[in-house]
Amino acid sequence: MGSLFSFHFPGFFPLRDYEATINIPGMRGTLVAAILILLFVLFTPSFIRSKQIPNAPIFGYRSIFEPTFLLQGRFILGARHIIHNAYTTMRGNPFVLRRWDVDFLVLPMRYLEEVRLISPSKLSSKGAQTGVSLLVFALL
Repeated sequence: MGSLFSFHFPGFFPLRDYEATINIPGMRGTLVAAILILLFVLFTPSFIRSKQIPNAPIFGYRSIFEPTFLLQGRFILGARHIIHNAYTTMRGNPFVLRRWDVDFLVLPMRYLEEVRLISPSKLSSKGAQTGVSLLVFALL
């Protein structure tokens, strides 16, 4: 009989054959649903990239095939190393750092005057928390 686990013991019981069946209803469906949800949660953020910043590369990817969630996970464990490499590699150029919660746009000091001229409504703290945050750094 088409069950998940089936044991047939002929001859043990003289009146009839005994069949012990273990069948957990919906177990296969639940397992498949759990696997699909896990795959969706892990891989959907990789394919849905946040807004790209024009002329500002995203720093930290090891290859073009690396999913975003791996980069974000590496940032959690090794942020100091990634930030140090970004400052030394991108020297004087804007770049984006991907974190798990928000992306940071890092600008060199030469853009400070231009940022000051932008209206406060465009540089609101609410907007910074919903999309890409902005950092300005000085190169010594």
